Amino acid sequence: MLANGATTVWERWDGIDQGEVRGSLNHYSKAAVLSFLYTQVAGIRLSEHPAADEAAYRQVTISPVPGGGLDWAQASLQTPQGLLSSAWRIVDGDFVLDVSLPPGTRARVELPNGTVLAAEGGQRTFSVPLHLSVRA
Repeated sequence: MLANGATTVWERWDGIDQGEVRGSLNHYSKAAVLSFLYTQVAGIRLSEHPAADEAAYRQVTISPVPGGGLDWAQASLQTPQGLLSSAWRIVDGDFVLDVSLPPGTRARVELPNGTVLAAEGGQRTFSVPLHLSVRA
């Protein structure tokens, strides 16, 4: 898709073949899983109540949700301020989260055990014991 100039997710991976359009070139439903991976699995979310004059991604929430058999996940996002990333892994029963924030960016970091911390531009690592409940 990218090699063919895509700026959205296409209905088919080969949406343009030999110059011929094959299906929708703006198929948002397939992109919904990307939103889930960023906002839930990696936990990267915009501030819920930004100031009217605030630039996007100056304040973010990092609140990853481990589970589903995953023992690690990572995602990054290029923002106007720079690269923002969230990477977590499970190590010996601990949840370890590495967060990288561009300069001037503040984050509310919510860990799986309920701990809420603040972080500002730069790299931070957080670690807490992981206790996942199993739902029937």
